[in-house]
Amino acid sequence: MITTFYNALNGETSKLKSDNSVFTIADGTVQHLLINHLYADKFKGIVGEEECEVDLVNRPFTVDGLTVPEEFCDMIESVRDQIKDLSNSIVDANGL
Repeated sequence: MITTFYNALNGETSKLKSDNSVFTIADGTVQHLLINHLYADKFKGIVGEEECEVDLVNRPFTVDGLTVPEEFCDMIESVRDQIKDLSNSIVDANGL
């Protein structure tokens, strides 16, 4: 998924942050999936590098004001579901 995002970078899927570093839909999406879907029930107070609003529930998906291209939405949903399954297996395996 990340490779697909980076191969499609353009002005609609990335922007400059105030420190002149680049922010991409990949940055916000990955952080959101890790914090909110993989580790949500296991750790509290996770701090990520990207402070942004992410909506991966309602299409069109958005990441910090950037609209995720429709061709990525099915892939994001699939990865989101796989991460949730992985999270559940971590819970089951560790009794968390």
